[in-house]
Amino acid sequence: MPRHEASLRSPLGLISLLLPLACATPDAAPAEAPTEPPGASMTTGANPAATTEPATEPAAAPATAPDQPAGLAATAPSEFDSPRPDAIEPTSIEAPLVNSIVDLDRYDLSGPSITDIPLGASQATIVAALEEVDGLRELNLGGTQIVDLQHIAKLDAVEQLILWDTYVVDLGPIQGFDALLTLDIRGTGVDALEPIAGALDMTTLLASETNVRDLSALAKLDKLEVIDLADTGVRDLSPLRELDKLRVLRLDHTSVRSVRALADLDRLEILSLDGTLIHDVRPLLGLTRLETLSLADTPLENIGVLSSMTQLETLDLRGTRASSEQITKLEAAMPYTLALDDAWKREAKAKSKANSRSPKT
Repeated sequence: MPRHEASLRSPLGLISLLLPLACATPDAAPAEAPTEPPGASMTTGANPAATTEPATEPAAAPATAPDQPAGLAATAPSEFDSPRPDAIEPTSIEAPLVNSIVDLDRYDLSGPSITDIPLGASQATIVAALEEVDGLRELNLGGTQIVDLQHIAKLDAVEQLILWDTYVVDLGPIQGFDALLTLDIRGTGVDALEPIAGALDMTTLLASETNVRDLSALAKLDKLEVIDLADTGVRDLSPLRELDKLRVLRLDHTSVRSVRALADLDRLEILSLDGTLIHDVRPLLGLTRLETLSLADTPLENIGVLSSMTQLETLDLRGTRASSEQITKLEAAMPYTLALDDAWKREAKAKSKANSRSPKT
């Protein structure tokens, strides 16, 4: 399975910014830390709400350290974290496999956080690492070899679950994960979203390059702000009709033909419809907060109606069927940045050349 790129192509970089996954470089280990097998390391990154000691003076290590499996590493807190006013003092965890991957200094009321299991880690490694863990809020398994989510079924307190480019095809085992805020299943074989229908607080769903077709499970997830469904079999957008908090929606290279269901989503800021079958954009004219609209490689012909969307900052019309006359008028009327290829210029040049060769009467 090809590695999924972490960032989304412009102008939709906002999606990546809303889901920072990169972690900071771990601090250096204490001078007398217990010996670890190759490939295993533990970072004691300070909790910003609970630690005042300099990074050069880590807490004393226990007298004896449990054996640690190779290939597992802890990371410092990621940008996704923020100080919590209810943070408590670090708590010890009696779990030999967990100690090698969990930053114990970050164990507060938000629960421990496994933020980095190495890319390509086997399912057996993952199962061993999670065997004695409970109360996790963040779990990043992106790029690993996990197949069956049954192995994490008990971790129903998870709020951020990252599964991009894994072998997962069934979300059934996480049906009770009603605390989910972020789910990333990009590049997986998942084809059904029904198991997450109860995650009513979810704000971010990244499901591009999956086998998803039916969106009815999302109809009641009205806190969703970011949805990425690019390169899926989605066609019917009616389940999104009531998701009035949506700010970012990516539907590139889907079978979408109509955007009528989006007409009342007045908080939309970024909408990408590249490579879809959209002919009519009039339902979008009332979206007064829309800043970026991408319609590249669509069969759109009538772009004149877009001249009323003066709030737009970026409009991508590359590869559309708009005539050179329409584009010229739009360029003159609008303050936004137009992303265009040179097809319309070639068309205008060809017409001019043809006219010059026409016999004069």
